[in-house]
Amino acid sequence: MRKFVIISVIVIAAVLAYLYARPTLLITSPYAELSPPDLGLVGFTAFNLGLRPVCITSIGGLPPGFLYQFHRAVVNGDVVAMEVTDKICIGPLSSVRLGEASYHIMIEGNITSLRLLNLTLVADNGQLIRLSVKPSMAAGPLS
Repeated sequence: MRKFVIISVIVIAAVLAYLYARPTLLITSPYAELSPPDLGLVGFTAFNLGLRPVCITSIGGLPPGFLYQFHRAVVNGDVVAMEVTDKICIGPLSSVRLGEASYHIMIEGNITSLRLLNLTLVADNGQLIRLSVKPSMAAGPLS
């Protein structure tokens, strides 16, 4: 019996160590909306499959001359304002949907000839996630 308990504790510890240490960020349903001549919004759903928070801290791979900012929508009565934030964090075993009315990535640059947007999300756990998104034109101005 004692041998079984020891083996069980070792197996549980190994599974928890794996869940704690592995790359945990999963990105689904990426999209980009462009508002010519120079604004774009990138959204997606980010899943954290791990046991600790993970934050997206920067973006790489944008075309030369492009800039990005992380935004979050702040609602105050009937007014929605975009607040700049330095990172987007996802709690353990949870998800965040990035979009126009929540957290999102705003890009600035000459988007008029952009046919495919390639970017790399950089997470604080060292994970790099490459996205290729075919952008669409926004129905109206981006906030």
